[in-house]
Amino acid sequence: MVCEERYARYKLEREKGFSAADAAKLSKSKPDYYVGPAGPEATLPTTGYRYMRYKNDDGTINRYAQQAMENKTAPSTYIGFDKFDTGEEARSAFQIKGITDNVEGLDDASWSDARLRGQFDTLQLYENGTPKIRIPNWAGDQDISKLEPVTKSYPEFGDGGVVQMHADGKFIEFDNIEVLPEK
Repeated sequence: MVCEERYARYKLEREKGFSAADAAKLSKSKPDYYVGPAGPEATLPTTGYRYMRYKNDDGTINRYAQQAMENKTAPSTYIGFDKFDTGEEARSAFQIKGITDNVEGLDDASWSDARLRGQFDTLQLYENGTPKIRIPNWAGDQDISKLEPVTKSYPEFGDGGVVQMHADGKFIEFDNIEVLPEK
């Protein structure tokens, strides 16, 4: 449903100094979607997910993962709206090169293990009633001639088929952040 009233309360709480996550929690019931004044073009599911690297390729804990877990916030690029329970599932859906994916012409380094899942309220992505995210360009945002709203440009790294958006490095505050098993 249209959440203009909740968005107005959210803005007021943010002006009072509450964090985005705390301001978003003010409403006891949560709709499935937020609809901004622009209608369908400003509509997002209320819950989003960011899958991040937990371990480096050498098995050590990634320092940015540690910071995200401590602060419950992280700069974010690719986000989605589907919840996965393992790193393997998330990598396949988002077509992320993992440590065991060896492709001729690419170095052996993984892009991510996708084992750190941050869950967040998407209301914090809105500014003046409009979501401040975009559809990524094709092939990891490299080919600007084509958009990739649904993952499919890297079939060698997984099934794809999920909606993805790009937050351009915006810091997202997570309601919940947890380490996922590999399988």
